[in-house]
Amino acid sequence: SGRLMRVLPSATLELGIILALLPALLRAFLLIRSQDSLLSSWEAWFDNFSSHQNILESFTALVNTTLIQSGRAGLWATLLDLAKSLFFSPLLLSSLALLYNGFILTGKKAAVSAVQMAAKNVGHLVLVALACMLAEWFVQMVPSLASGLLSLVSQLVSWIPLLGTVVAVLAAILSLLISLLTSFAVTVIFSYVWICAVCEGVSGFGALVRPWQLTRNAMHETIFTLLSLPL
Repeated sequence: SGRLMRVLPSATLELGIILALLPALLRAFLLIRSQDSLLSSWEAWFDNFSSHQNILESFTALVNTTLIQSGRAGLWATLLDLAKSLFFSPLLLSSLALLYNGFILTGKKAAVSAVQMAAKNVGHLVLVALACMLAEWFVQMVPSLASGLLSLVSQLVSWIPLLGTVVAVLAAILSLLISLLTSFAVTVIFSYVWICAVCEGVSGFGALVRPWQLTRNAMHETIFTLLSLPL
C-alpha cells in the first residue's frame, strides 16, 4: 500500500484532500454542533473528575450514553453522510482503484483522469453504493442494539453492590468490542468492493459477494492487515 502511494503521491494526495479530507472536516464540524450536549457532559465529567465519589460508575454511564447517541448525527451531517456514501467515497475509492491497478497513465493529470474515468459509469457506481449502504446499515444496527441491551442488563443489576459495577464495566467493554468488529466488517467490504466494481465490472450486490471470495482463502492476512484501520 505504501509503495503504491509512493508511485503516485501527488494524485493520491489530491484525491484524498478533495474527496476525503474536506468532507470529513465538514462532517466533524456538523457533528460537534449536533452533539453539543453530549460533549458538555464529558467536559463536566472531566472538570469534576476529582470530586466524583464513584468515578467508574459515572464513566461507564457516559460511555454507554455516548455509544447510544453516537448514531444521532443531525440533519446536515446525515445529508453529508448520504452524499459521501453515494458520491465522495465511491468516486475516491474507484479512482484510487483505477490508479493503483494501472488503468490510468501516470502524469500531472492522473487524478483528474482517474475521476473522469470513474465518473463515466456513475450509474454503475451508484448501484454499488446503494448496495453498500444497505449492507452497512444492517451491520451498524448491531452495535446500537447490543449497546442498548447491555445497558438495560447493567441497569437491572445495578442495585447489587459488587455485581452491578462488574456488569457495567463488562457491558461497556463488550459494546466497544462489538463496535470494533462491525467497523472491521465494513472496512473489509469497502477495501475491496470498488476494486471489484471498476476493475472487474461487478455490479450491485455481486460486488459485495466478491470481497468475500477474494479474502476467504487469506482470512488471517486480511484480519491482521485491516485490523489497524478501525483501531
